[in-house]
Amino acid sequence: MSRVTRSLPALACAAFCGLLSVPVMADEGPGYTYFDVGYVRTDIDDIEENVDSLGLAGSFALTDNLYLFADYEDGSASFERIDVDVSTTLVGVGANFGLSDTVDLFAEASYVNAELEAGEFIEVDESGFGLSAGVRAMVMPQLELNAGLSYVEIEELDDTSLDLGAVYSFTDVFALVLGVSFADNANTYGVGVRFYIDR
Repeated sequence: MSRVTRSLPALACAAFCGLLSVPVMADEGPGYTYFDVGYVRTDIDDIEENVDSLGLAGSFALTDNLYLFADYEDGSASFERIDVDVSTTLVGVGANFGLSDTVDLFAEASYVNAELEAGEFIEVDESGFGLSAGVRAMVMPQLELNAGLSYVEIEELDDTSLDLGAVYSFTDVFALVLGVSFADNANTYGVGVRFYIDR
C-alpha cells in the first residue's frame, strides 16, 4: 500500500484548538520529521466489502537529504460471514533531492510485512519489500501536493500503485492530510492528521 497518512477526529480537534495561534512558516520545502495518525479505507476489486483500517506513520530526517520512515496499519473486514483481520508494517529509508526551495524529488526503499487472520484456521504472515519515487511540492506556504509511484512485492505477489496526496498546514505544527492510491487490484483512500516536530 502507499504511505497514505491517517486521522482520528478527536485528536485532530484537540490539536487544532491548541495550536491554532502558531503561524505557518512560508517559503520552505516539505518537512521530513513528523508523526501521522489516520483512517484508511481500501476498496478491493470484485469484492463488495471494504477493509477499514487505523494507522500510525512517522518520518525522521537524518540529514537534509536522508530520512527514515515507518508505517503501521491495522484493519478488519467481513467476507462471506468470515471476519478478517489484516495488519501491515513498513519500515524504510528515503532520500530527497531539491529541485527548488519548495519542490523535492524523493525515492524510498522499505521492508514490508503483512499479517492476515481469517476465522479460526487461516493465518498468514509474509514479508517482502517496497520501492517508491515521486515529487513533493509546496504550491502555497500552507499547501503541499505530492504524487508518486509505489511497487510492493510480498512472496510471489506484487502490486504497483499511483499515489496522490495533499497536506494542508493549519499551523507550523499541525496539518490535515488527504491521500488516494490507485493499485492493480484495489483503491485506497485516507484522511489523517500530521504533527510536525522540527518546523
